[in-house]
Amino acid sequence: MYCESDKKLLEKKGDFMQSETRLIKVIILLSFSLFVMQNIYAEIRQMEPVILIGTDLPDVYDVPIDQIQLFVNRDDLWVQIPMQIDERSTAGSLYEDDDGLWDENDELVFQPQDGGASVLASNWIEDTESQSNSRYKIAVNDPAENDYTFVYLYYSSTIEDTVSTSYISYNDEEDAIITEDYKIGFDDQKLFWDEFRFKEGIDFSNDLMDREKMRINGTVWPFPEYTLSENDFSPIDYWVKSGKIRVMRKVQNEVSVYGITQTTEAEKHFYRSFLQVPDLTISVDESAGVTMIRRSYDLSSESVGAIISTSNNEFILVDGNPDPNVQTDIELSEMSHYWIKMDFENKSLVTVSDFSGISDDFLLYYYDNSSGGTNDGTDDTGDMASYGDTGMRFNNPNAGEHIIKTNIYASIENDLSGITCQSYFDNSFECEINEEVYVPVGISNDDVCLSSNISLSNYPNPFNPSTTIKFYLPTNSFVDLSIFNIKGQKIKQLIKEETPKGIKSVVWNGKDETGNFVSSGIYLYQIQTDQDQVSIKRMILMK
Repeated sequence: MYCESDKKLLEKKGDFMQSETRLIKVIILLSFSLFVMQNIYAEIRQMEPVILIGTDLPDVYDVPIDQIQLFVNRDDLWVQIPMQIDERSTAGSLYEDDDGLWDENDELVFQPQDGGASVLASNWIEDTESQSNSRYKIAVNDPAENDYTFVYLYYSSTIEDTVSTSYISYNDEEDAIITEDYKIGFDDQKLFWDEFRFKEGIDFSNDLMDREKMRINGTVWPFPEYTLSENDFSPIDYWVKSGKIRVMRKVQNEVSVYGITQTTEAEKHFYRSFLQVPDLTISVDESAGVTMIRRSYDLSSESVGAIISTSNNEFILVDGNPDPNVQTDIELSEMSHYWIKMDFENKSLVTVSDFSGISDDFLLYYYDNSSGGTNDGTDDTGDMASYGDTGMRFNNPNAGEHIIKTNIYASIENDLSGITCQSYFDNSFECEINEEVYVPVGISNDDVCLSSNISLSNYPNPFNPSTTIKFYLPTNSFVDLSIFNIKGQKIKQLIKEETPKGIKSVVWNGKDETGNFVSSGIYLYQIQTDQDQVSIKRMILMK
């Protein structure tokens, strides 16, 4: 009488025998490229980054992050590009110290504008250790423009980070963000902008910003109506994390109304030509009696002559004089991607936001008057003069939690339109990530065909005396994981059993089935499931 696992193994015996025959071919060829395009790539839109999370790259789990690097191929030459890895805590904070190893809590960030061509698996960087590992081929698609570009992730202890380029920096003394395109500074509350300058050659323009403004009106019985401005938020603490690709900045503030104090947090992420407010949750407490919320950007007198356009206004001249013809009513359908563009002498700043659900009564806020004041009845703040003060006003906001998403696109070449940025906002970059292993030059891709949706890797590689083999199963499967020598002979079976889905690991101690240590050399490890999924990798034992 057979046990259930033996029955299942006999049912799959034919498939496993076919797999071992296939393995002989794999000794010559370990994998093939999923793309056949070579030295073909397109320039991709010049704004947003690409962010990959830990589970996107399961084969590099537990690899030291300083051994992970990105390369692109341009005109058949490999070029290392800037990247950044940030640790995200289990609570979601990106301001923790990294543990030094790639895992599910990490984020890898790069600019796809640095991308290159798609190449065959025989085209590899000149690093011997990386050739015994797999690499990730990251195809980045811009659905708004239908463009592709390609980036390759390698990992090896012998790859050095030779990239000196940094697209962004943080000046702690000035509390300022500095990029190749702009400079942003913050006020004493550390929450709101009070400086914005475009890059002009090797220097920056005059300050185009008075300040970012906030108004909250409300009524709590039996007290009179209250009004809060950006000046009423007091800083408690703030955190900054800076790298080659982005600066992340989070501020914790408190604000008080009639003796009741509420703590708030605000976070912004800054990139070379792009700014993002991560999905921001705004809580409207019905007991707070909030009747109006306004958020706007008031420009400085240096912005006279700028042109503002919005989803519902084609041309508004900033000149310090009131503009009675500005269309402030907004269609409900526009609230999911409303855009505001500011043009400053061949430079542009475009904000696109999703304000869906916050209020059923919303307006474009606009006020241009060098004599100061506001158009919502509140007191003025900042330099007491308004130049193109533009933003959103929400009357009688709905109680509950609302998620706001905002992207800001900056260009020093004025090649942006509001509609284009709206399309970018609605169509984020898409990534197709495929694992590849080194294919020696002269081997045909037709020599082998592997079918696999499972990930397989080992670390360290090369190793002595043991290595950890990790694999990912998309579904519960019956698994056969075995080690073969270079002749295709099975020397050790590590797993032969029903295995639940998820990421699994097993240690091979370098011994064969008889318990003897094997000699130095190249070994193959193969995983096959009863779902006809097969993956084979190479590893090197060095004594």
